[in-house]
Amino acid sequence: MNAIIRVLPLFIALLACGGPTGAQDQKGIPPELQKLRAQYQSKIAEIDVGIRKEKIEPLLEKYDGALNRLEDAEAKAGNLDGLLVIRKERERAGAEGGIAEKDVVKEPAAVSAMQTRLLDGLTSIERERERQIDAMRAIFLQSAEQLKTDLTKQKRVDDALAVVAAIGKIEKEQGAGPEPIGHDSQPNFDQEKPDIT
Repeated sequence: MNAIIRVLPLFIALLACGGPTGAQDQKGIPPELQKLRAQYQSKIAEIDVGIRKEKIEPLLEKYDGALNRLEDAEAKAGNLDGLLVIRKERERAGAEGGIAEKDVVKEPAAVSAMQTRLLDGLTSIERERERQIDAMRAIFLQSAEQLKTDLTKQKRVDDALAVVAAIGKIEKEQGAGPEPIGHDSQPNFDQEKPDIT
């Protein structure tokens, strides 16, 4: 996977719903749909904040701790090249807050293994996030379908058509995320002790 795995800016999935909602009615958008979209956006924000606090931040802290231990071992062994790779990795990780396959180094093997475990962990977290968002999207779509039916029964045809358009946009987004993979565990950066001798 070549994409950088990190928590994406909130509302990427929400762009399919249209712009922000406000107290003032948006032209052509029924207030019921505005309320439904606001609820959807709120739930997506909760998912993103929860994933960040509960999954990503602890994983990055473990990774940083593993880099500290490896840095100490490389310094003790007098391995300047190893220390330089670790310094570069710290700068890269600090600037990007994630990792891509292209960032995984080949040497030293200990850094490469740690980077691979981080990539696997972040990929797993992103898959979990996508599953949660897909579930929220399904709830939104179900609610929107019910709203469309209710508006149609009230002969509010233009409002029902606005809901149909919103449903279409969300359905285009559905399935755009990565497909599930079998690896869903958190990486253990202490699994393999680096051999730096």
